[in-house]
Amino acid sequence: MLTPLIRVFLKLKKRKSPTGLLSDLGLHFPLFLNKYRMNFIKKSKKQIGIYLLVYLVILVICGVFQFFVNCQAQYSICLFETDNLNTIVTTTSYVLTPLIAIIGFQSWREAENYKNAHKTVEAMLDSTRNIQKKWHLSREYGDHSLFQDYYIKDVTMIDIDQSAIESFFPKVFKKSYEIFEEFNELKHLAVKLSIYQKDNLRKLNHAIIVAEKELYTTSEEIWNFHNTLVSKAFNSPLSTLSDVEMNHLCQKFDRYCNQVMGHKGNDERINYSERIDDYIFNISTEIENIGKDL
Repeated sequence: MLTPLIRVFLKLKKRKSPTGLLSDLGLHFPLFLNKYRMNFIKKSKKQIGIYLLVYLVILVICGVFQFFVNCQAQYSICLFETDNLNTIVTTTSYVLTPLIAIIGFQSWREAENYKNAHKTVEAMLDSTRNIQKKWHLSREYGDHSLFQDYYIKDVTMIDIDQSAIESFFPKVFKKSYEIFEEFNELKHLAVKLSIYQKDNLRKLNHAIIVAEKELYTTSEEIWNFHNTLVSKAFNSPLSTLSDVEMNHLCQKFDRYCNQVMGHKGNDERINYSERIDDYIFNISTEIENIGKDL
């Protein structure tokens, strides 16, 4: 009977709980990559230093050997030996060529990382704007909203039946599902960014976790709201939420209930649109800070 609704909601229920978001957001994986990258750079510099040191030691040994064997320890004999000078220059060029190639490659790689990091930051800001837009739109239902119907039921005496519930709530869960998809894209970009820059993204990841945890809570509340309406439609005594809690959620789920119809059942007078903007502001601020530090 509720197949369309259940199918949409099951997609949401398969999502990991907020406590399982740590691995998704890359709180450990980026740290591993950064440590690996730093160790690689230190190891490369160490190898280059050893490479040059060995070359200089060999050069000194060969020079000393030549000075005592071929030159009989006399400076005047070896001072202007053109062949020896050419040999030293040629050998030095062989040694320096790979070093220049390594330094050039590292400079190119740093430039590419810088460019890719900035592109990723821009993509993350776009994704954050999409989350904000869809989150606000999830609270817009036009002329037909069961949240509005329930909110003013004491005045209009509207009877919310089972068919109205079945036709309305799949749209509600679909909106939540689309916001989760945008969060997944944002987390994917956060992992990509961690590859291109040295600092970890702990503050950014925390801001994303807090916002997505609120979205998980909202999805659970919508499900409880739905179950309560079903119980009332069948005159069941097993209602999940009280009437005060239902009125409170109507304001949270529907902007019109929150900002136009008053504050019935909500003494705190919470502006949920501003709360959404606060979540997005925290995420955007962390992204912008990372972009400035690149």
